[in-house]
Amino acid sequence: MSDQLGISVAVLGSSAVISLAGELDLVGAPGLADAVLDLIEGGSRTIVVDLEGLAFLDAAGIGALVGANRRVEGVAGTFSVRAPSPLARHILELCSLERLVGEPSLPAPS
Repeated sequence: MSDQLGISVAVLGSSAVISLAGELDLVGAPGLADAVLDLIEGGSRTIVVDLEGLAFLDAAGIGALVGANRRVEGVAGTFSVRAPSPLARHILELCSLERLVGEPSLPAPS
């Protein structure tokens, strides 16, 4: 079930915001993983994934978020998600991942 996942990245010093639009599923999950890895390799240590534009989230998408969290924590960084839709928030809660939802003071990418 995949429309293309749109990924945009805004780097703000050692922080970054990844904004997602579309469907985070089996097809889109590797794109998120690649974006997080590129940011870590570039020196980002605070990474926020903005879910405001996300229309769909499945188990592969949850796995991608968990994997991103682990990668960032593995370099002593901070990972969070912001602006989840009510459905995405509910899925995160069902998976006991509501701790990932934060309200960081990073600006949204333009």
